[in-house]
Amino acid sequence: MKKKLLALLFLVPLATFSQDSDSEKFRKLSVGLIISPDYSCITATSVKYSNQVKALNALLLPKFRYTAGLSILLHPNNNIAFETGAQYSDKGYRQININNLPGNAKSEKFIDSYRYLDVPFILNCYFHKHRLKYFVALGASVNIFLASSNTYTTVYFDGHTQTESASTTASSGASHFNYAAIAGFGLTYDLKKRLTLRIEPTYTRSINTIFDGQQDANYYLYAAGLNIGLYYKF
Repeated sequence: MKKKLLALLFLVPLATFSQDSDSEKFRKLSVGLIISPDYSCITATSVKYSNQVKALNALLLPKFRYTAGLSILLHPNNNIAFETGAQYSDKGYRQININNLPGNAKSEKFIDSYRYLDVPFILNCYFHKHRLKYFVALGASVNIFLASSNTYTTVYFDGHTQTESASTTASSGASHFNYAAIAGFGLTYDLKKRLTLRIEPTYTRSINTIFDGQQDANYYLYAAGLNIGLYYKF
């Protein structure tokens, strides 16, 4: 009987210590820096001018842009995480024209960029609880307009080019706030006890048109990206 009591007295503190160690391993806050190369473009919709918009969309081409900034993950448990942060994003598109050009122009290229401060609100669901975790993500972001720019380049048959560019921090008809839906999936890997690498292919699309006021068409930005982040667990 005495031996059983001694064994019990030994096992109780050992179990308590084990639970404390497990709780210490689980950290509810992760803060990281992310960067994402994005393949971005814009699409137009219109009920009244459907044929013209269809022709316009055929001319709008994607362009590589990027997103970078701060990401914060709040983990209430091992299965989910709420994500927010503040990220600078450069979105846009390009357009090439080879028809009805003036003079001896060979082609015209137009690049339009829109810069935002993105504040995401995303739910992450995890499917594996070891060092390598898989997850899916779904949410939205509030995108605050910062500036826009455009570059217009004309290429001539004699070989020379002419480039005009302009940028502005004024809205110039752009909405001060743009809202976007976000979907993604990916994996995280614990490099060290407090250091985590996160890789996530993502897709984002504007929910509202990026321009205010009366427009002949509605314009929506969309992008496919590869979000790469390095997080520190607190």
